Amino acid sequence: LLAYVNIVKADNSCVLNGSAITGNNSDGTGTDFVNIASGYEDSCWTQPIDQIVTFHKAYACTSFPDAGETNANTWAASDAALDISGCTLVFTSDSAAGSSVNIAEGAPKEVSGSVTVPPAGTYPYLFFLVDPNFTISGSVQFADSFGAPLSFTGSVTSGATTGPYCWSEATSLSAVYSESAFPYDMMNCSSSAPATSDIATNTIFVNGLSAAIGGIYERLFQDFTSLNGDTLTGYLLEGDLTPATSVDDAAGTITYIGIASNQSITVTDATTGFDVQYYNTGGTNMSVSNVAGTLTADAFLPGPFSIYVTPQ
Repeated sequence: LLAYVNIVKADNSCVLNGSAITGNNSDGTGTDFVNIASGYEDSCWTQPIDQIVTFHKAYACTSFPDAGETNANTWAASDAALDISGCTLVFTSDSAAGSSVNIAEGAPKEVSGSVTVPPAGTYPYLFFLVDPNFTISGSVQFADSFGAPLSFTGSVTSGATTGPYCWSEATSLSAVYSESAFPYDMMNCSSSAPATSDIATNTIFVNGLSAAIGGIYERLFQDFTSLNGDTLTGYLLEGDLTPATSVDDAAGTITYIGIASNQSITVTDATTGFDVQYYNTGGTNMSVSNVAGTLTADAFLPGPFSIYVTPQ
C-alpha cells in the first residue's frame, strides 16, 4: 500500500457538525476553521465528486530510486537523472497519455495497462510515475459562511457570493497550480446548495511537493510517511527523469511525479502478473484560508490516495 499526500498530516479528515464542516482533525482533538488567523490557511480531507488520477508506469526495485543528493538545490544543479538502475518495469499504461481513473473514497479502481513479470525474487522497493495533472470537482457545506477566493485584482471573483455552501466552478485561468502565490479562482459559495449543473471540474497541475512558495528547487522532492507507515519519497521529474527545474507557478518541464516507496513485494515462479489499483484513502484536499478577516474556500486540491500492486 502506497499513499501520495499533497499535505502531509497523519489524519486531516474534515470534522463535521451534522453534514457541515467545522474544521479538521489534524491535532487529534479538532481544529475549528473559524479560528484561522488572518493571513493563514488550513485544509481538510473531504469526499470529492471527481478525482481523476493518471498513472504511467510502475517498477519493482532491488535498490531505492535515488536522486544521489539529499539537497534539492544540489540535485537541480547537477541535473542528474534519478537512478533507477536497480528497477525493473512491471507496468506500463495503455496510452502515452497515461491510464486515468476516477477514484472514489473506499472504492479501489483498477488501472489498465500492460504487465511484465520480473525475475523471481524479493523487491524491497516500488517506484511509480504519476501524471502531475489531477482533475477534481466537489461540493461542500461549512458550518460557517465562506467566500470565494479574491481575484488577481484584489476583488471577489466575478459573480461569486458568500455562504456555507461552496463548490468548484470552472476557472477563468489558463492553468491552475497546486502551489501558487495567486488565488486559485475555481470556487464559488452561496447561502443555498448548488445545482448539479453549477459544479465544474478543474485540472490542478502539481508544481511543488514542499509547500514552499517562493522557493526555487526545494519543492523538487520531499520525504514523507504514508497513511500506513511506509516511507515514501516524491520527486518532480522531466521526461528523462532529471529534476524538473522550472520556476514556481509554471508547468515548465514537469512531466512526472515520481513516487518511491519501501514497500516490498515478492515474485515467485508462479507469478503471472500484477493487479494494480488506485484507492482514495482520504478524499480531496479542501483548502481554506482567512483573507483579511474573511473565511475563504480556496480550492479542491489533490488529496491522499494509495496504489496497490499485488503479485498474482
